[in-house]
Amino acid sequence: MVKKVVALLLILSYSSLLFAESNGQDSSAVSVESVTNIVSESSVAPLDSSNAPVVAAPVISKVESEQVAYNACVMSEIAGRGDAAGKHSTVGWGVFGIASGFLFGLLGIGASTLISAIPKPKPEVVPDPVQVPSLECYTEAYTSKAKSKNIMTTLGMSCLGWVIWIPIAVSISK
Repeated sequence: MVKKVVALLLILSYSSLLFAESNGQDSSAVSVESVTNIVSESSVAPLDSSNAPVVAAPVISKVESEQVAYNACVMSEIAGRGDAAGKHSTVGWGVFGIASGFLFGLLGIGASTLISAIPKPKPEVVPDPVQVPSLECYTEAYTSKAKSKNIMTTLGMSCLGWVIWIPIAVSISK
């Protein structure tokens, strides 16, 4: 109830300031003292006995809170993709790709690429909550980027393994 009264008084004092400025009057006519007098005249008991002015806490609307959460998620996704691009190793997938492309040709290229799409890599080290406000968004972005990196490495290296196999097969057949 106290918050509603204070919010109403602040709204009224602000509108009074606007009205005074539009009429060319001095805008200091509505002061903190007049607002505190109105509060003291109301039926609400003061919270403390000091003469400090009552200040309302900032009200965050649902849209603003959703925007803050969205911004935190976007920042976390950027950090997750950056960490996956820089820290996720695909050496094992590269070796697997070369071997499967070399040994099994086109079938090895397709099979190794499909196999590399199955696992969902997770970050080994979770960053500080100050850097990454939304851990869920961070891990989803990390997993997505790391999985893409695994698939592309396996596909490229298995194609390279197949390309290495072609001249060897041609030379053996002659």
